[in-house]
Amino acid sequence: MVFRQDDPGDVMLLVMRGRVRVETKTPGGTVQLAELGSGACIGEVSVLTGAPRTATVTALEDVDAVAFAKHRIERMLDASPKVRQLLQSLVDLRARDTIEKIIG
Repeated sequence: MVFRQDDPGDVMLLVMRGRVRVETKTPGGTVQLAELGSGACIGEVSVLTGAPRTATVTALEDVDAVAFAKHRIERMLDASPKVRQLLQSLVDLRARDTIEKIIG
């Protein structure tokens, strides 16, 4: 288990090697949102919004990742509005994709 849905999120990970499964619980059951690998960013929604984790992330194999603490990300985003906009675009894209998968 990498992240558990509804836990607080104060770190974001960049997957360097390996694969993870991203799932969310809904009233109708568990919905698989994605399988992600090298280069994927996970945990960004909680770090940006301050909300609890929106999904459970499970390693499918050995995973190497680089962790970025929330306070360091906030400092970087304050210094670079373009990076903030890029990360926010990723969050928006993931939110739309999640809604589509849940609605079916």
